[in-house]
Amino acid sequence: MKTALFAAVAVASLAGCSIHPRQQLATIRAAGVHPETVAHLSKNTPLTPSDLIDLKKRGIPESVAIRHLDSIGIDYEVRKEDMERLRAANVPERVREALMRASDRYVYWRSVPRAIYVDPFPWYEPVGFGFGYTYVRHHHVRHCR
Repeated sequence: MKTALFAAVAVASLAGCSIHPRQQLATIRAAGVHPETVAHLSKNTPLTPSDLIDLKKRGIPESVAIRHLDSIGIDYEVRKEDMERLRAANVPERVREALMRASDRYVYWRSVPRAIYVDPFPWYEPVGFGFGYTYVRHHHVRHCR
């Protein structure tokens, strides 16, 4: 069971699965969006405030940024200066709210205490029965559609 699950996750992560369809990425690329921003969208990596401003300038629908922020999240804490830059660039309120939600999730998961597991019998593991303990820390899972 664990092997099948691991294989499925490995295949999905190596397949380059993106939450944005190829046709949508081609449209975004054709709109003149900066290649680094397109790379963030296609590789499912967090968007930066500069990426959000670039998407707004090029006329990309706000639903693209919101979907990306809700699905992928971010890997930094949003600062007041970032929000001021976005407001000055007329980034829609819904996108700024999605960015704040992603930032809140990031801050929350960084502050959650980590569980520590101490194996009471480190020398004992029955051979061939597959017993053992596995501690899995929660990570944001990227779903392919």
